[in-house]
Amino acid sequence: MQHKWVLLHNGVKLSLHYLDDFIMVEGDVVAAEEAKRLLCFSFQKLGLPLEPSKLEGPSTCLTFLGFEVHTFNLQLCFLIKKLTRLIDRL
Repeated sequence: MQHKWVLLHNGVKLSLHYLDDFIMVEGDVVAAEEAKRLLCFSFQKLGLPLEPSKLEGPSTCLTFLGFEVHTFNLQLCFLIKKLTRLIDRL
């Protein structure tokens, strides 16, 4: 959890993670860009890998844990491909 400490002590107030998925919430684009930069920097310093293809944002619509998150209209949508995979497992 060192990365959480680094983010918190550098001004990133809200960051959540589940296993290897992370999301950070900021009030404006400038703060969001800085939070993303701090995340990448802290991961590099701690020797933790980041998958560039999974980096998104800043954005008001992104994918997190198989859900599409829309911040302007406060919607959380279940992705069809995720639903299809779950149905196939039944």
